[in-house]
Amino acid sequence: MDDMPPKQDISNRTNIAPASSILLVDDEAVITTQLEERLTRMGYSVAGRAASAEEGIEMARRLRPDLILMDIVMPGGMDGIDATEIIGREMGIPVVFLTAYGDDRYIERAKKVNPEGYIIKPYQENEIKAVIELVLERRRSSAKRPSLEEMYTSAISLMPYAAFLLDESGKPISWNPPAARMLGYESSAPVPDSLEGLLVFDAAFGSESLAERILSADGGEDGIVEFEAEGVRKNGEVFPLYISAGTVRRPGGRMIVCLAIDISRYKSSEKKMAESILAMELVMREIHHRVKNNFQIIVSLLNLQSRRMADPALREHLSDCQSRVKAMALVHENLHLSGRFDRLDMPLYLRSMVRDIRRAFSGVARPVDLRENFEPVELYIDQAVPCGIIVNELLTNAFKYAFPARWKGEAFIEVSLRPAEERRVEIVVRDNGTGLPEGLDPENTATLGFSLVHLLVQQLKGTLSIGRKNGTSVMFGFDLRRGRSG
Repeated sequence: MDDMPPKQDISNRTNIAPASSILLVDDEAVITTQLEERLTRMGYSVAGRAASAEEGIEMARRLRPDLILMDIVMPGGMDGIDATEIIGREMGIPVVFLTAYGDDRYIERAKKVNPEGYIIKPYQENEIKAVIELVLERRRSSAKRPSLEEMYTSAISLMPYAAFLLDESGKPISWNPPAARMLGYESSAPVPDSLEGLLVFDAAFGSESLAERILSADGGEDGIVEFEAEGVRKNGEVFPLYISAGTVRRPGGRMIVCLAIDISRYKSSEKKMAESILAMELVMREIHHRVKNNFQIIVSLLNLQSRRMADPALREHLSDCQSRVKAMALVHENLHLSGRFDRLDMPLYLRSMVRDIRRAFSGVARPVDLRENFEPVELYIDQAVPCGIIVNELLTNAFKYAFPARWKGEAFIEVSLRPAEERRVEIVVRDNGTGLPEGLDPENTATLGFSLVHLLVQQLKGTLSIGRKNGTSVMFGFDLRRGRSG
């Protein structure tokens, strides 16, 4: 008896790890009873037994076991796969399926809820122990690794921009030193309980919270939400913010990551630029207004001079000059009215010109049906002015010479404007009058009107063609000038 080793007192040991707790979910009481005995013999603690998926979820919420052994097919409206999805999403507790169903239909469904293991009945005791130990060891190893929140908190602390990490409800989890400083706090200040009062959103958000806005975009093309807001510093100062936010998946839910940039300088520069543009627009309006007035003065002087001349030919020449000056003045009038100072709406401009020329010949020419066919075209001012003078010359000539007093029947003049292929524009002035006199060569005529037309078409680097069938048709075309960026 004296040679026997003394009994070891283990009642006061403090370094023995507590037994891992396991929840059993199976509708067969005989199976769960036998399984509990085996698990207890292996050194595990059975936290409880549930006879349905619904009861298993409720007990998991209450008991928080280390592991759940779950049957798949059970009575009720929910099976083990459905229960596993809820348990994983809400609690992150590992589940091992312990079931007699091993066909592909159940396995494919089971894979979608990421179970920790899958054991087919009938099972061996050592098989159960091996799977349980592997699962628990994985959990112990993962517990030693930093959580997703800890990793993201560490990552955003190194960012040069203000960053916030929020949970799904919008409650801050962490913020980095730039975020604290941006809002007027010390770099080491604890994260606030709420962003309410620190970030103010515009009316476009409506009743939607920041978290709701971001989470609703999670299923979008890139899941990123970008918007402007206002930040409120600790001292009450309000400043503009640009925020870019997105979501990060984690076990049991999602987190929200927000990057915020103080855009006070950009807003200040934007305001100054807007003020400069407004001032420039006012100057340009005044310039166009004064140019238009100066053209009107020239027209008035030519009109006064014309009245003092007895020679009808000289009066006609002065009248033609007035018409050309008016064509140029119309450009500035339309630019002044449109508020655009680089390009001209050509249909609007040509309609004004046609109206003025019709009015000028209303008392001296027979009634003429004036037809307009204008498609949308915009020209830069350096093309619009010569183009307008050309149309003025052609229309004036048509009114003067196409329909002599002896003309019988219908009389019309048509003006067409249309864009062509390869960024080209074409303008046609056509009438059904007497046509050009025999022997008149427009290419070599010495008249100022045709000479001016040829000169301005060359200036536009365009082409000119004249038709003599059933009246006179003059078409000129040129390439649209590209903007500076083109």
